[in-house]
Amino acid sequence: MNLSKTQLRSALRLYTSSWRYLYGVKPGATRVDLDGNPCGELEEQHVEHARKQLEEAKARVQAQRAEQQAKKREAAAAAGEKEDAPRRERKPRPVARRKEGAERKPRADKPTTKAPRAPREEKHTPVSDISVLTVGQSLQGESG
Repeated sequence: MNLSKTQLRSALRLYTSSWRYLYGVKPGATRVDLDGNPCGELEEQHVEHARKQLEEAKARVQAQRAEQQAKKREAAAAAGEKEDAPRRERKPRPVARRKEGAERKPRADKPTTKAPRAPREEKHTPVSDISVLTVGQSLQGESG
């Protein structure tokens, strides 16, 4: 596999800046080289750097989300919608009808599957005026 230094640097930066990687950088974790072999423990300064990077990344995402929410609110206000429309209250759940501890009664024997319907036959009538056709109507014709 031929990778330039720039491609390798970009790939490693992408991998090591991912949240999953940064979460995994913990004190006492084993460092792994590019071949997958263990090569020592992580140093405290690297663990601290990963923690800071993760905090900064989370702060950036939170700021972006806040900005998007502000834009949505502005757009809604410009459209004349209420900013925080009150939500309707949910109806309370119906009270259970059977008493606690009472056993469930089995249902009456009902067929679990419905009887298959016979396919409907459509009447085929020759059409000379297309104004009598409807949307979704199946047509049969000859070409050639």
